[in-house]
Amino acid sequence: MMTIKDVAEKAKVSTATVSRVINNKTEGITEEMRRHVQKVIDEMGYTPSGLARGMVTKKTYTIGLVIQNICNPFFPKMVSGVESIAYKNGYMVLLCNTDENIEREKNYVSILREKRVDGIIITVSNGKDKEYISNLTAGNIPFVFLDEIAEDVNCVCVDNESGAYKATTHLIELGHKNIACLSGPDTSITNLQRVKGYRKALEEANLPIREELILKGTYKADSGFKNTENILNRYNDVTAIFCANDFNALGAYEAAMAHGKKVPEDISIVGFDDILDIPANNFAFTSVSQPTYEMGQEAAKMLIDIIDKKELKDEVVSFQPNLIVRDSTSTPK
Repeated sequence: MMTIKDVAEKAKVSTATVSRVINNKTEGITEEMRRHVQKVIDEMGYTPSGLARGMVTKKTYTIGLVIQNICNPFFPKMVSGVESIAYKNGYMVLLCNTDENIEREKNYVSILREKRVDGIIITVSNGKDKEYISNLTAGNIPFVFLDEIAEDVNCVCVDNESGAYKATTHLIELGHKNIACLSGPDTSITNLQRVKGYRKALEEANLPIREELILKGTYKADSGFKNTENILNRYNDVTAIFCANDFNALGAYEAAMAHGKKVPEDISIVGFDDILDIPANNFAFTSVSQPTYEMGQEAAKMLIDIIDKKELKDEVVSFQPNLIVRDSTSTPK
């Protein structure tokens, strides 16, 4: 088996010089020498042992990526963004799918620690769980939250309040005055920010905030269906619904259709995430779009910077969302 010593002998340099070129630690090595050694490495087809490289750099060159639900079309582009940056920097990504189960999420984090990954990116399900976050911090493995924020944690997210504000303002500008809100789980700070944006838009338009029209639920379609049924059965004056995510919007759409309501003629619906498509009806939802690929890239860059000991203290990178207006919103009757 070819060794670093074989490369050194052919290049007529020391094994230490070859090692430094391989690991991009070329201080004290001229550019001409670096190119010479790299040319010999390429000509010989030498691939350094990952184990040996790890012994030198004290790294495994693996990062963990804990995703809530890989079947959710919101996440694949995010995963691709993480992987693109990881690959460019010589890291392999270990993907863990939690199926939105918090205990499974915590177990995966423990397993990744045991495997001595260099860092972890987590689409955490509960940004308010202080004990969980404290345990993560105490684990001495760099980590970044993606698509969720928490206090004293490095995070990459979208400006959720701004996105919800834009969506609700769009409905107000169309002429809607009685706008319901289908909220997600209270354990999600992301969700709370979206509700805050909804409230802010109503306040600025001098419209009353009716607490009975803010219905708590989950991020699943059945929650959107159930809550929309409650609205349609009890409040005839509601002409629009802001949904905390697109699955809620899908449930709201199905409930409206079941009640004989047309969207958007009878009721307007806005989602959040921009992941839905109903081609059979040639219908597309108005929704708040997030740059998920770029968010994944930024999370990977942030994590690798932390791994490389660059000083990052509780940094939050927030992307601006865009409202995409389509078929599900119009002026009220």
